[in-house]
Amino acid sequence: MSLDKTLKRNMTYQQNNQISGQVNLVRIRSFCSDIQWFIKGINWLIFTSLFGLLQLLVIFLWTLLRNKPFPLDQILADGSILFFACAIVASVIIDYGLSSEEFKSYLGNLFVFFFALIIIFSSSLIYGLCLDAEQEISEQVLIISHQIIFFSAMSFATTLKLNYYNKLNQLKDSNSIGKLEAQSVKTLFSFEESQKNQAEGNEEKQ
Repeated sequence: MSLDKTLKRNMTYQQNNQISGQVNLVRIRSFCSDIQWFIKGINWLIFTSLFGLLQLLVIFLWTLLRNKPFPLDQILADGSILFFACAIVASVIIDYGLSSEEFKSYLGNLFVFFFALIIIFSSSLIYGLCLDAEQEISEQVLIISHQIIFFSAMSFATTLKLNYYNKLNQLKDSNSIGKLEAQSVKTLFSFEESQKNQAEGNEEKQ
């Protein structure tokens, strides 16, 4: 009888360790998932800004090598930064519109499209004033307006991307957790069956 009790304790200890390990695995995966969606959003922001503004970096290096001043007035008047901001907003709007219903909400739709219209309208207004020869806009006003539009567009786009990656990871986590829970239930059921069979065997021996 003491041997049977020892075996039961060992089996119970092993099963508890297995279940505890599965629970810890779920927690680790959940923590890593939370980090991954944030890292994906930051990587998207960095590489989008890098490749989108690469032409300005090339112009800056070219003027630096030739020892000439950076043509800030011309770049602001050309509207290249405004076009980049509008392109980023249009890109994330299309991604949002084509995404599944799990990533959308009524208030989210209103905020997304209303804020996007503000950025696009503001960019068009500033660019139109730059093209109007009769309107004289100071360099300081141009710099401030470009900064507001650019950072607003990038913040808006990054927020949408982070929200998308976060919900996508939540869906993946729910599926993986469901599989692990089913596996845990199966483990518990097999453990109960083994205990029941062992008890029946002991009764037959007695």
